[in-house]
Amino acid sequence: MKRALLLVAAALAVWLGGRELWLSLRSDDERIRAALAEEVAAFDAAAAFSVLRHFAEDYRDVSGNFDRGMLRGALLYAFQNRRTQDGAFRHRTEIDWDRFAIAMTDPGAAAETTFPLVLYDQEGSGEVVVWAIEVVAKWARRSGEWWITGSTHRTTAGKRPW
Repeated sequence: MKRALLLVAAALAVWLGGRELWLSLRSDDERIRAALAEEVAAFDAAAAFSVLRHFAEDYRDVSGNFDRGMLRGALLYAFQNRRTQDGAFRHRTEIDWDRFAIAMTDPGAAAETTFPLVLYDQEGSGEVVVWAIEVVAKWARRSGEWWITGSTHRTTAGKRPW
């Protein structure tokens, strides 16, 4: 029994160590893409405690004139009030990764990403595009992590649903 427990602990340590090594070897582009993918997944899951994890405390969207706190409030409202009849969060979002662009404005310290973001409404029989925007996000590397520090967005279709 002790031997089996020791083998499980050793296997877990090797897996965790390998994962950390793999994560540390990712390029800045890969880290930024992964951060955006995590934000999309958190939104789609209506994960109030995980969404905005990669947004800096001093984040500001100048085109919409809102900050991180205001964005969090809008998302919490949506997570609580935008539900289907069976109680599921009714929205899903998607980044068009084929049109995703990244520019290192200060390699290793600052970047800018441009990407289309589409919000779908899943209420009813199918998905409907509710809002499509073109996002330009500014990133800064702080304490070894990439943070979204600012953004602008331009509506290309539909309108914000809340």
